[in-house]
Amino acid sequence: MKDSSLNSSHSNNDDDWDQLLSDLLHYCLLGLSRVQLREQTRTPKNEGEIRLSLNTISFFQNYLVDEYSQSFSEILSPLNVELDFTKEVTSLIKGSILNFGQQNQLILILEKSLKLYRSTPQDQLNPFITLTDKIDTKEIAQILKQFRHLVDDSGEVNFDNHPELKELGIKLQEVEEKSRKEINETMRKKDFQDALQFNNYDVLNDHFVLPIRTDSYKSHLGYIIDRSETGQTLYVEPPELRDLAIQRLSLINKIREIIYQLERKLCQNLSAHHELLSSCLFSLIRFDEFLAKARFCYRYQLNRPEISSDKGFEFQGLFHPLIKNPIRNHLVLPPEKKGIVISGPNTGGKSALLKAVHISYQLLRQGLFLPSSHAKIFLYEKVFFSQDDLQSIHSGLSSFSGEVTRYFEIIETLGSSNLILIDEIFNSTSSDEASALAYSLFQKISKISDSHLFITTHHQYLKSLVDQDHDYLSGSVGFDQDKMAPTYRFHQGIPGSSMALEIFQKVLDTHPYQEDISKRARELLSGKHVEYDSLIGKLNQKRAQLDKKSDELEKKEKDLQSKEASLEGLFQLKLNDEITKAGHEFNKTVEKARSLLNKVQMGELHKKKKLEDEIHKLGKVFRTEEKDETNSHKKCLLPHQLKIGLTYHNTFLRSDVQLVSIDWRKKTAVVTKGSLNIQVRLDTFLPTTQKVSSFQDIKISVDRSSPSLFSIDARGMRLEEFQNKVELALADLLSGQQRSLSIIHGHGNGVLKSWLRNYISQSVHYTWTVPETGNDGETEVRLKPD
Repeated sequence: MKDSSLNSSHSNNDDDWDQLLSDLLHYCLLGLSRVQLREQTRTPKNEGEIRLSLNTISFFQNYLVDEYSQSFSEILSPLNVELDFTKEVTSLIKGSILNFGQQNQLILILEKSLKLYRSTPQDQLNPFITLTDKIDTKEIAQILKQFRHLVDDSGEVNFDNHPELKELGIKLQEVEEKSRKEINETMRKKDFQDALQFNNYDVLNDHFVLPIRTDSYKSHLGYIIDRSETGQTLYVEPPELRDLAIQRLSLINKIREIIYQLERKLCQNLSAHHELLSSCLFSLIRFDEFLAKARFCYRYQLNRPEISSDKGFEFQGLFHPLIKNPIRNHLVLPPEKKGIVISGPNTGGKSALLKAVHISYQLLRQGLFLPSSHAKIFLYEKVFFSQDDLQSIHSGLSSFSGEVTRYFEIIETLGSSNLILIDEIFNSTSSDEASALAYSLFQKISKISDSHLFITTHHQYLKSLVDQDHDYLSGSVGFDQDKMAPTYRFHQGIPGSSMALEIFQKVLDTHPYQEDISKRARELLSGKHVEYDSLIGKLNQKRAQLDKKSDELEKKEKDLQSKEASLEGLFQLKLNDEITKAGHEFNKTVEKARSLLNKVQMGELHKKKKLEDEIHKLGKVFRTEEKDETNSHKKCLLPHQLKIGLTYHNTFLRSDVQLVSIDWRKKTAVVTKGSLNIQVRLDTFLPTTQKVSSFQDIKISVDRSSPSLFSIDARGMRLEEFQNKVELALADLLSGQQRSLSIIHGHGNGVLKSWLRNYISQSVHYTWTVPETGNDGETEVRLKPD
C-alpha cells in the first residue's frame, strides 16, 4: 500500500472518542502537550507517521513507563506546567529582556532536558536523542551554573551570592528597620492617634504610610501617597519618614539597575542558544506526549496492531474500551468480501461492536494501540461512521430524509479505499422497503468504489438477502433464551433473531394484557416469517448453549491447573520438610562420628571389639530407616479393609487424611488433606494413631473474593495500586495457593521495581529472583525454604 494519509473519520457522533481523547489528555503534564496533542487529532497521519508512533509507544512501555510514571511529575515540579513556553522563547529571539522569573522557566527547560537526556536510553526513538551532544557542552553547563549561582529553581534571587547586591541588600534592610521603628513611634503620637482610620501602617508604592481619615487630615500630618476606593481613607507618609523613604528608593533603584543588567546579560546568553532551547522544549513535549500515550494504552489494556497491506481487518479479543468488564469478540472481514451485516436482539451488543471497530480506527489514525488482544488492520483512506437519529427540524428533514441525505453525502466523498460503518440502517421506515433500499445501496457503493461495509440491522428481509449473497458475511450477537438476556458474544456466519416477541413477553411478564398482545402479534406475522425467525432463534440458542459449555470447560480447566499448582506446591513443601529432617539427622550422625574419632585419637577406645560396637551403633540409624521404608507396605491395610469417610495415616503423604472415594479399577483413592483433594495409591494406608472424631468433625471452608494471581502486569500502575495488588497476591503465595508469583514491572530502576525488590528482600517469608529468561523487567517471587 502506498504511504497515503488516513483521513479523519467522517462521523455524526464522536462522543466515545471525545471521552477517550479527554482521558488521554489527562495523562499529559504539560499544558503545551495537551494543546499540541489535541491539535494532532485534527490532522491526518500517514502510514509512516503511524508506524513511528507505534514503535515509540512500544519503546516507552518497554523502557520508560515503569521508571517515569511516578518520577516525571517530580522532575517537572518546579516548572509552571501551564505556561506557554513558546511565547517566552519567541520573546527571547526578538530581543526582549525577560525577568529572572521568566528566565528561570527557560533554564528549567534546559536542566530537565539535560537530566532526561543523561538518564534515558540513547535510542533513536528517544525524543532527546535529537539533542545529541549540543546540550551537554561546557558552554551550556557554564550558563546554567552562572544562573543558578544567583537564582534558585523557584525564581528567587539570592543577593548574598553577588557582592554588590549583598551590600545594597544589607543597607536596604537597615533603612527599612529604621523606617518601621520610626513609623511605629509616629503612630503613637496624639495627632495621629486621633486621625487614624485603624491602628496599623502599610507600604504603598515603596512608601511607609499611615491610614488617616479624610475628614481628619491636616497638612502637617504628612504627604498623601494614595487614597482608598471609597475616598474615606488617605494613605499619608509622615514628614519624619521622608528622608528614609528617599534613601530606601535610592537603594531599591540601584538594586533594580544591577538586576536589570544581570537579566540583560543572561538573556543575551540564552538568546544565543535559542535553537537548542526550542529543541529541548520540543523534546520535553514529545516525551510528555508519548509517556501519556504509553500510560493511556496500559490504562485501557490496548495492544499494538499489525498494519496489513490487504484490505479488511481481523480482531482477536476486540472490546469497547469504555465498557466495564466487556465481552471480547473475534471479528474478521477478509479482503475478498464486501462487508458484514450484523443482526440480533436489542441491547445485544451490535452497536457496541460497531463502535469498537470505529474507535479502533480513531485510535489507529493517532498512532495508538487498539482495544484487542491482537489486530491485523488495513489503513483505509477514509472511514465513515453513521448512527442515531438524523432528523433535522431546522432543515425540514425527517429521520428517513436525513438518513438518505447522509448516505448520499458519503457516496459523493468516497476515497480510493473506504470503510463505511452504519448503525441500524434505514431503521426509520418500512422494513421491506428499507431492506431493498439498503441492499441496493450496498451494491451501488461496491460498484463505484473500493469499499468495505459494516452494518447493523433488525430488518428480516435484509438479513435474508445478505445471507444469500456470498459477497457479504452475516453475523449476530448471542441471546440466552433460558435467561432471556443477551450474551454480547459475536458469532460470524449466520444472522440472528431480533427476539422482539420474546423480550416483549419477558419485560411485561406479569402484566395482564401481555399474553393477548403477544399471541395476537404472532398470529398477524406470516408463517414464513415466524418459521424463519424461529429457526434462527433455535440455532442461536444452540450456539449459546455451546458457548456456555465452552465457558464451563474453560473454567474447569483453570480450576484443574490451579489445583495442580497447589499440589505441586504441597509436595514441594513436603519434600523440603523431609530434606530438612534428613539434614538434621545427618548432622547429628556426623557429630557422633567426630566424637567417636576423637575418642580413638585420645586413646579412650583402644580395644577393637569396643570400637566395632560403636561403629555398629552409628550405622544402626540408617539401617533402621531403610528397614522401616522397605517394610512400610507390609504393614499397610488391605484395600477391602478401607472404609470411605474414615481417617487413616497415609505413608505417601506421611500424615493423617480422610478417605473420600476409591477407584478399584485404577487401585487409587482420593483423600482430603486440609482443603485439598489428593489422589494416592490404595496400598499406602495405615491405621491412624489419632482420634477420628477430632479430624472428621472439623470442616474448613475458604471463600475467595477474587481468583489467585499467578502473574501481575504492573506496567503503568501507580505505586499505591501496585502495592495493594502485590500484597494480595503474596497472601495467596503464603497460603499455598500457588508455587510462585511473576511480576512484570518493566526495565530500568523505576519506583515499582525498587519498592518490590526492597520489600521482598526485607521479608522473612519470600525471596525473589530474575526469571531464567534473564528479563530484568520481571521479578519472580517464591516462598523461602523452611
